[in-house]
Amino acid sequence: MDIRQAAKDFFNLSSKKQGLAVMWLALVFFVAASLFNYATQDQKFVKWLSPDETANYFFAKNFALHNSLELEEPLNLLADNIVHPRSFLVDNQTLKPMSFLGITLLYGQLAKIFCIGIIPYLTPFFGALGLIFFYGLVKELFDRRIALIATALASTLPPYFYFSSRSMFHNILFIAMALGGFYYGTLMNHRYKQTYLHRFVYPALSGLMFGWAAVTRTSELLWLAPAIFGLWLFNIRRTGIIKLLVWLSFLALSLLPVAYQNQLLYGLPWATG
Repeated sequence: MDIRQAAKDFFNLSSKKQGLAVMWLALVFFVAASLFNYATQDQKFVKWLSPDETANYFFAKNFALHNSLELEEPLNLLADNIVHPRSFLVDNQTLKPMSFLGITLLYGQLAKIFCIGIIPYLTPFFGALGLIFFYGLVKELFDRRIALIATALASTLPPYFYFSSRSMFHNILFIAMALGGFYYGTLMNHRYKQTYLHRFVYPALSGLMFGWAAVTRTSELLWLAPAIFGLWLFNIRRTGIIKLLVWLSFLALSLLPVAYQNQLLYGLPWATG
């Protein structure tokens, strides 16, 4: 069997086998994207290649260990608040995050539940999860064969793989959450199905994921919010009032932890570093 025929057979798998193929593809992607951190990190000295990654890791770890996103620096009393690493904010001798809090809160909470050692591998995990959401979204909009081809191509997209390997940047977590939001938003408005899942569970998951995408890279609301609003307008009758209220409730729920931390750190729920 030649390569062309093998590829043709692969992309024409049955629905069940195709789902397993996507899971294997996501697993291979996770392992490959984790290799860089596995080869370069040491539990005794975790190091990063940029100030933003260092800051995000520090505050995620600090939240996991001490349930706090700030740290006192006594030397700033003597040095007029000039003692701090890059990408850290100093406020009255206290070191605080300078970026959006989504990644630090989520990774810190997961590290609190499991262990600190998982933090460098969370972004590869969410990168793999994003591929699964992407497959499901394309499958809903087109068909299974196109979805599998698109997902296979997406898994080899250099920027996606690169930022999945660079674990403490916001990009991949934002993309995965946005893809999940669009995927479950598409499922909740399925033309031929209106079960409990479609009326309550899918709107809840869509709202949660869009909310976490927003707190991970809030600047992306410049295009994300109009896109969501436009899709709602085109599906306003199919969405209805109940699904909209569920979606909005869980969107607000996902914003609350970050709003609370913003209030503690910066004095206002909508303020950032």
